[in-house]
Amino acid sequence: MIGDWHADSLLWNRNLFERGAYGQVDFPRMASGNATIQVFTTVTKSPAGLNYENSAEARDNITLLAFGQLWPMRTWDSRIERALYQSERLHNFQTEASDVFRIIRTKSDLGSILEGRAGGGEMMGAEGGHALDGDIANLDRMFDAGFRVMGCNTSLITVWADH
Repeated sequence: MIGDWHADSLLWNRNLFERGAYGQVDFPRMASGNATIQVFTTVTKSPAGLNYENSAEARDNITLLAFGQLWPMRTWDSRIERALYQSERLHNFQTEASDVFRIIRTKSDLGSILEGRAGGGEMMGAEGGHALDGDIANLDRMFDAGFRVMGCNTSLITVWADH
């Protein structure tokens, strides 16, 4: 069984049903690699000039990306909407090919996939707590949208400390 816990593929306007020459994963390459589980992580914030010593918060690369790829306007200035949009994209792929994979939402879903009865499984994840947009209530919205993994960072810890 092969599982990968990180792919930013939903960040790019690509058809994941087509074998790509670039990018982290797509469904044909996952199938040929015998991947059982793939976690699609959402990137909602990336400071321009990102570096280890000091990253400026003034400009955000994902804002530029969302604008440049013509994502819905609601995503241009909202990190939660960026996460939800990427989740919608994965759900749309599943609607097109529910026989190829299914989104893992429950322990039962995971069990079926691990037992080999249900093909491949995909899971939604968030790269850090940026997607919460400073509001812990957005955690429920993300859960409802299928998110089951969230990486920890100082933003998440700050949100929890404030509530």
